[in-house]
Order: sequence, then C-alpha cells, then structure tokens
Amino acid sequence: MRSENFSSGAASPKGRDDAHQVLLVSGLTKEFDVKQNGRRLKLHAVSDVSFEIAAGQTFALVGESGCGKSTVGRTILRLLEPTAGEVFLDGANVTSASSKQLKGLRRNMQMIFQDPYSSLDPRSRIIDCIREPLLIQGLHKQGVDPTERAISLMHRVGLSLEHAFRFPHEFSGGQRQRIGLARALALNPALIVCDEPVSALDVSIQAQVINLMREAQRDFGLAYLFISHDMGVVRLISNMVGVMYLGKLVECGPTDVIFGDPLHPYTQALLSAVPRIGGNKDAQITLKGDQPSAIFPPSGCPFHPRCSRAISRCSTAAPTMSRLNDGRLISCHVSGVN
Repeated sequence: MRSENFSSGAASPKGRDDAHQVLLVSGLTKEFDVKQNGRRLKLHAVSDVSFEIAAGQTFALVGESGCGKSTVGRTILRLLEPTAGEVFLDGANVTSASSKQLKGLRRNMQMIFQDPYSSLDPRSRIIDCIREPLLIQGLHKQGVDPTERAISLMHRVGLSLEHAFRFPHEFSGGQRQRIGLARALALNPALIVCDEPVSALDVSIQAQVINLMREAQRDFGLAYLFISHDMGVVRLISNMVGVMYLGKLVECGPTDVIFGDPLHPYTQALLSAVPRIGGNKDAQITLKGDQPSAIFPPSGCPFHPRCSRAISRCSTAAPTMSRLNDGRLISCHVSGVN
C-alpha cells in the first residue's frame, strides 16, 4: 500500500513497491458528438487504448498533435467521460466510480497541465493554490497542517517563503510550472498525468523542471503518464513509450527498444524527424499528406494512406496488437506478425 505521510515535504520511497501496478487502462475509447453540415457524427478521438504503469515508472504517450494523447490523459482522470473501456487506479475502477467515490480517488491522481498560467487561479495567492487540494479533501480535519505542507512543497520545488503570497502573474513560466508540480504533489498521489508540462518552457528551464519531476518520482514513488511530442524529453524521462496515431496505439514498448529499433513505419517517421548533430538529412522520412479526419477515419490500418510500405491488406483489415519477443507491442501488417 502507499505511504500516507503528509507531515513532511518528502514521503518515503519505501512506501511504494516499484513492482506494484498503479494504473491499468483497458480498451479505453472516447468519442465526441459533432455536427457537420447539419449531420450528427462521431469524432473518434481515442480508440481501444490499453497500457499499464507501475509505481516509480514513467509511461510516455507520443504522436502528432490531434492524435488523442491529451484526451487519453483527461479521460483517465474522468475530466472527460469515457465512451468505453475501463481504468483502474490502485485496483479501484475509476470509470464506474460514483461522484462521491471519484472525489476520494482524485486524492490519488493529479494532473500537471501544459499551460502553467491558465491552470492557476489568477485571483489566488500561490500558497492558497497549493493548499487548496488539502482543504477540499478534508485533510486539515485529520491533523494535517495545509499551510505547513504547502510551504514544505514550495521549498521542495525551488520556491522560497517570499513567493507564498504572490499571485500567478508575478511568476515566470518555469516558476508557474514549479507551482503546478507542488500542487500536484500536495495530496501525495500515486499517479500524475503530465500533459506536455515543459513544452512551453525554454530549454534550460525544461531541464530544471524535468529534474524536479524525476526527484519527486524517486522520493514519492510516483507513476507518471507523460504526454509529449518532444522525443528528446521522452527518451530522457520515460521507461515505456506508447506511439499514438489517429486515436490508436500503433507501437508500445520499453524506451530503449522503441528508440533503438523502431519497427512501425509511423514510429520510424517520428524518430527520423528528431534533429541530430551531423545527422543524415537523406535518412529523414517525410510523410505524405496530412493526418486523416478522426470523424471519417480510413478503413483498415489508419496509417495506410500515408505509409510508403502499405500493402493491399492494410486498406481493408485493421491490424491487431501483437507482442514481439523484445517485449514491445505493435499493430502493423508489414512490421508485425498479423
């Protein structure tokens, strides 16, 4: 079970077993009702996505903008209601939880948003932003001092006491994201969904925030779902990588396996676009066309209209996820075993 030590800024890493499964996502699907030319249609944002994250591990979701990465994160937390599938957090079914049960589960799962400014209440002082979750969950009635906890977390993320009574607009982007991390840690959660938390920051500030996140993961035994399009950051921070295309996972496996030997044509194209000093420009794979509409997804494999290796079967039959000997999962007629 997880440690519930709220008395200090750092919880013991011994409170969580690294082999313990924190998050299990099974067949997660999210569709949105949309209108187009007077017709009611379905936008297939996320389709049958499954993965798991253990304590102390980081699972990264990567892919083009609009592929469904952020929707996965928000649906896991029930900020969006899933259309189908199940999500289990520490064994509890998040998808079937009532409103009362969900409030308790939210203590165990938090989120760091992409825009550190819009995620903070501009009318609240920073110390109030950080201690508010403790008050909402009623931990002040259980002997926890919200102010002491907030100040401890501020010090942990590199902020001083003099920052406590300032407002969000008085901070830089990097400082605001530190505040977002402190707020996410306030309840000592098991899972934090990180929705492109460093994409709006300068490179030097990115490194500082990532180091803080890694330190917090080590000390608190956190599981991260890290959503990003920055493959360099993903390689640095993640243990597992899931590659998404048009709402579906197309390849998933250990980070060193995916980066060392990508097999799916889409994964190969993504990694070929990562800038390298002295790299061969001719080795870069240029995808033809744009990502298809999620309202009218292609038949068969969703990637086949842009794939240079597509065969006739790719346009008629959707590939299924197959596990390879190196531990990865892949959904491809050409590179997999379908």
